Amino acid sequence: HDIEGPGGVTAKIEKVVKHPKYQHPENNLAILILDRRVEGIRPVCMADPVQEITSGKELHVLGWGYAESFEEYPSALREAGVEYLTNAECRETPTDDASTFDFIDVNTYMCTSAEGKGAR
Repeated sequence: HDIEGPGGVTAKIEKVVKHPKYQHPENNLAILILDRRVEGIRPVCMADPVQEITSGKELHVLGWGYAESFEEYPSALREAGVEYLTNAECRETPTDDASTFDFIDVNTYMCTSAEGKGAR
C-alpha cells in the first residue's frame, strides 16, 4: 500500500464508483473496481447503516488523505484507531486547529478523537 516503496502489485482501475451524493467534502467515499483480484487486499468493512455506535467505541479509519493540515498526500496507506464522539461531544471538543474544521457539519460527519491524531 505504498506507491513509493519496493515491491507491490499494479492493477488497473476498471471503474470508480463515487458515493451517489458525493460533493466534496461531503460523502467523500468511492469504491475502486480493479481489473483483477489482488492477493492480500481485502474489502473495507463498513458499519451497518442502522447500527448505533456508542460514544467511546474504537473505530479504525484508513486512507491516503492528509495526516496534518494541508501537507502533501502520503504515498503509503495509513490506518488510525480513533474513538467515536457524539455530536454534542464533538461540538465541545477543542481541536489543534479549529479553523481546519470550520466546514464540517457534525450532523453529516462522524466525529472522532485520538491523542495526537487530530481526527474529526
